[in-house]
Amino acid sequence: MPTLKEEMLVEVTYDGLSNLEIAAVLNTLNQDAPIPSIDVKRYLLLKGKWPGIVDAAAHSDTAAIRQAATNMVESLASFVDFNTGDATILAAVTAGLDALVATALMTATNKTEILAMKSNRKSLADVNGWGYLKEGDIEMAKVI
Repeated sequence: MPTLKEEMLVEVTYDGLSNLEIAAVLNTLNQDAPIPSIDVKRYLLLKGKWPGIVDAAAHSDTAAIRQAATNMVESLASFVDFNTGDATILAAVTAGLDALVATALMTATNKTEILAMKSNRKSLADVNGWGYLKEGDIEMAKVI
């Protein structure tokens, strides 16, 4: 991870910006991050899909439906988040969502919206471990 000073020296995006503007750019939520399992579950609840998935996992007579639903229920219970930046994890998550779409437990739109949850979750400052930056933080980084 670069230091704040290194970031400002390398990145021409900050040329001509005030310290306050640089802090605002670095604090902007524009970086992808893992999708928290609780966010997926909340989404499914709000879209009215979660009760059907839970019911299908417990009671469906169709093996494919029961398996797709069980996989989702167990995944959300087992993992804190899904790092879709990892190709293997993205493939597994996509396959699980595809199975739910194929069994009509969710729609293709639901799948797209869940996969989009990774976008714009963190700032560059968070990703690099700098925390929330203020104007004075930028000023200090320039002088050290």
